[in-house]
Amino acid sequence: MPYWMNLLMSLLANFPVSDASHAATYRHLALMREFAEALGHGHFEERSDKWRPAQWSSARRLVGIPLQQLDMSQLQKRLPTLLESLGMPSRDQGNFLAASQCGQRPHYLHLGVEEQRCKVYWETPMPSAPPTQRFSLYRAWKWQAGEPAADCSDYVLACSAEEARRWINDQLKDMPEPLGDLVEHLEIQFALKQVSWPPISVRIEEHRLGQATPRHSINLHVHAAQMPLGRIAGPLFGLARHWQLGPRMLVQRWLGRYGDKLLSNISLGVDHLGRPFFTCYYGGHVAKRPNQEY
Repeated sequence: MPYWMNLLMSLLANFPVSDASHAATYRHLALMREFAEALGHGHFEERSDKWRPAQWSSARRLVGIPLQQLDMSQLQKRLPTLLESLGMPSRDQGNFLAASQCGQRPHYLHLGVEEQRCKVYWETPMPSAPPTQRFSLYRAWKWQAGEPAADCSDYVLACSAEEARRWINDQLKDMPEPLGDLVEHLEIQFALKQVSWPPISVRIEEHRLGQATPRHSINLHVHAAQMPLGRIAGPLFGLARHWQLGPRMLVQRWLGRYGDKLLSNISLGVDHLGRPFFTCYYGGHVAKRPNQEY
């Protein structure tokens, strides 16, 4: 079979509509939904897609649980059972649970899944004034069942607009030109919406077994612009072509299905294996019933 046909078949197997090929994702997602529903205070769900050269990962979901009305002691009792069922190493369970007791009380718990990899995040409320020292907006643990230890990541908040601009410019120096075009397009869209640029920005600092990984990336919170995914269709086509993600129809099909969904975040950089990547988060909505179609 020709190379391009193998690539097409691989992409089609991992395309968002091919949920049957994502059994592990949906098994973990079902456990996360069940946990969120049992707490009884509602939750939201969100999609994301991650692109790397010749690789498109769409089996990704995020479940966000507000903690403001929850008794943290009850949450601490329930969480170990969920983490165990998701295959989180026991040592890392203790570190994750202990992190919620350090510093300011988190106001969100996020549960994420990417194919067979699970993620849990504590989100701290935004400071009322720009921080004068290092401030982690999120702390995340990421693992795959059977791995010896989870990755721990701090999502460090930019202390000023000037720092955020510097992070963005520095990151784009290491990235392909189409990603620079995409960020420039976002900045124009913000200007047209009369929303200040740069958006809230965080730098991801990832560690594994106590050592920093090669990951070097930033996350931009773009939800303030209320921008649908389709608004960045042009730069997305350019990036897909540059990274040879497959036939143009795949991007058309994806945008046709999800182009009206609002963007919340974009992430870009180099991952823990040194591969460039781009991720967009979109389609966030409040879940209204258990196991709803999503």
